[in-house]
Amino acid sequence: MCPIPPMVHYKIKWERSIIYKIDVFSQVFIPGSKSPQWFLTKSSCKLTGDLPGFLQYQFMLVGVDLSHNNLTGSFPNWLLENNMRLKSLVLRNNSLMGQLLPLGPNTRINSLDISHNQLDGQLQENVGHMIPNMEYLNLSNNGFEGILPSSIAELRALWILDLSTNNFSGEVPKQLLAAKDLGYLKLSNNKFHGEIFSRDFNLTGLSCLYLGNNQLTGTLSNVISISSELEVLDVSNNYMSGEIPSQIGNMTYLTTLVLGNNSFKGKLPPEISQLWGLDLMDLSNNSFSGPIPRCFGHIRFGEMKKEDNVFGQFIELGYGMSSHLVYAGYLVEYWGFSSLVYNEKDEVEFVTKNRRDSYKGGILEFMSGLDLSCNNLTSEIPHELGMLSWIRALNLSHNQLNGSIPKSFSNLSQIESLDLSYNKLGGEIPLELVELNFLAVFSVAYNNISGRVPDAKAQFATFDESSYEGNPFLCGELLKRKCNTCIESSCAPSQSFESEAKWALTLFL
Repeated sequence: MCPIPPMVHYKIKWERSIIYKIDVFSQVFIPGSKSPQWFLTKSSCKLTGDLPGFLQYQFMLVGVDLSHNNLTGSFPNWLLENNMRLKSLVLRNNSLMGQLLPLGPNTRINSLDISHNQLDGQLQENVGHMIPNMEYLNLSNNGFEGILPSSIAELRALWILDLSTNNFSGEVPKQLLAAKDLGYLKLSNNKFHGEIFSRDFNLTGLSCLYLGNNQLTGTLSNVISISSELEVLDVSNNYMSGEIPSQIGNMTYLTTLVLGNNSFKGKLPPEISQLWGLDLMDLSNNSFSGPIPRCFGHIRFGEMKKEDNVFGQFIELGYGMSSHLVYAGYLVEYWGFSSLVYNEKDEVEFVTKNRRDSYKGGILEFMSGLDLSCNNLTSEIPHELGMLSWIRALNLSHNQLNGSIPKSFSNLSQIESLDLSYNKLGGEIPLELVELNFLAVFSVAYNNISGRVPDAKAQFATFDESSYEGNPFLCGELLKRKCNTCIESSCAPSQSFESEAKWALTLFL
């Protein structure tokens, strides 16, 4: 438990507009301010029931963080009305219920996080006019529904908007898609429909865009030409179509590209290989055709993380009372005290090890993968893919790939999941693959592979017959199928066959 102590006055070290230490309930003297600033933070303190009653008698609060508790009741409009100086309110991960009552005009507040609650209903039509100076707004993981008010685009200072995992429907307001200062937009897991990247799309300053699991249509042309500084683009599980434009090679900041489960078609553009910082690419469950470009072997999946300090560096974008920090992929926003931070970490779903996992935050920093499964890709697997020495997941299953498994795959030293099942591959399984020490999932099922399965040692001792099923010419003790000369290697003609051939030749002469 975190008992609320008597009011404690602290003289806080103030440097670059960031306060580095704060207690549960504190009065802070900020240089340049004529009056003290009050902050309350009781995050992760196992509070239950309604909000603490003493808050109804507070009128000087600048920041409140009661996140990660089990607070119930409705949204406390009175907290904003009583504290006209309130800049930041964080109530995420509680059990608040009911509708979000109409907000009154408040020009002070610029950070509101009520995500991960049980709030529902529709947003008021003039919400953007009531909180015009909002910079960070997180309503995710609730039950909000209905049309998204166009007035939300009136939030001129808005930098981060997260409305994911709700029941919003209708089209995304055109005005919102033209908010040039918006840097982070997450609308995934809703019921939005319509053409998202129309002529009205003009989010030139966007860094992260999450649109997965909606009913959106259209092509990628506008987003690729306009939002060239994107780092994350996720439009998975929609009704998007068309081809990937070759201009995608200009998106050199892109680290995550997730286009799975749409209706994209055409050949894979080789310009994707110009995305030097790419870590995750999911193009699965589409209608891509043609060969896998050989230059995909030059994409540095995961290699940049090896070279860079994974813990990154603080990048300060401070101004006035607020300061923005980017740290190891997380956006951290200080509003005068250290507990009120935006820690809705980047999250991406990716299939690896035969299951769909959600990679988030620090784990995402260590993940790298390529998923081209469930398309119509043909030709041989480029041996250049063996150069992806830092990739952790490679899925080429459910295509029409032929030829043999490249021996160069033995160079995939960090790989944990390799799925080549349901293709038309032939030849033998390279015995060198037993050197892959981190391989946890391996499948060549339902191909035309022959010969002996690799020896049951190292990681290959953990695989069962399901990794090899559907290949009638494979043999080995694991498959309870004895190997003979004809199965293990190319069969030399038998003596009887040679005699018959000579006899037939004699008759012919």
